[in-house]
Amino acid sequence: MILIFYALWPARIAAIKCNPSAKRFLSIEIDECFLDFTGFHSIDLTGYGQAIRQRVLQWLGLPVCVGIGPSKTLAKLANHVAKKREQHQGVFDYSLLGQQEQDELLSGIEVGEVWGIGRRLSERLARMGIATVKDLRDADTKTVRRQFSVVVERTVLELRGVSCLDLEEVAQAKQEIVSSRSFGKLAVKLDDLQQAVASYTARAAEKLRRMETLDHINRKMGRGTLRLAAEGFQHAWKIRTDYPSPRYTTRWAELPVAYAK
Repeated sequence: MILIFYALWPARIAAIKCNPSAKRFLSIEIDECFLDFTGFHSIDLTGYGQAIRQRVLQWLGLPVCVGIGPSKTLAKLANHVAKKREQHQGVFDYSLLGQQEQDELLSGIEVGEVWGIGRRLSERLARMGIATVKDLRDADTKTVRRQFSVVVERTVLELRGVSCLDLEEVAQAKQEIVSSRSFGKLAVKLDDLQQAVASYTARAAEKLRRMETLDHINRKMGRGTLRLAAEGFQHAWKIRTDYPSPRYTTRWAELPVAYAK
């Protein structure tokens, strides 16, 4: 059984505190996370989902929703239902539905809401008469694989409750590194462009951890304490950040303070 919910690190800690026996996590986005409960048959998953919501709201002030299902795709879909239908109070367990209830639910959800089915795939599926999630679940797997791919075939199986996507303990290594920023103003001088390229390259190298000594000093003394000469010092081209948004969820010093008399 798999749950999906908000994935900020403090939120994941809150989830474990609710039940320390569940420790398998997989983050898929900054705001989503899977939690594996396979084998824990005695746990009230709906109650556990509500406990997650209450703990995260109490600790972080963040409203979250929890979706529960026998596969990752169904857990994602259940999360969608929990968000859109207030009667479920932020937690929806797909596995509690009978066959007729499942059919009625899936018939009312557009196929584009399925995890991994984007707008283009939705259009192609619609031309085949597949417009709802139920239509996709009931589609012939061999035809789907022939017309689309093995990935879409697995999605069909996942919608049937067959878990095809493993919950990996550790995220796979990145195949690329990006260091991208906007310019604060138009840069037309070669020196400015060279400095910008050198600066962003240094940031990419930091991510790659090829400059361990330099990184260690900058982590300890502050970013930019040591830098490559090619980066320069006067960065007129750099984007301005005079008015950044407060980082309430990651910086204690930036938490709002209230005084009561």
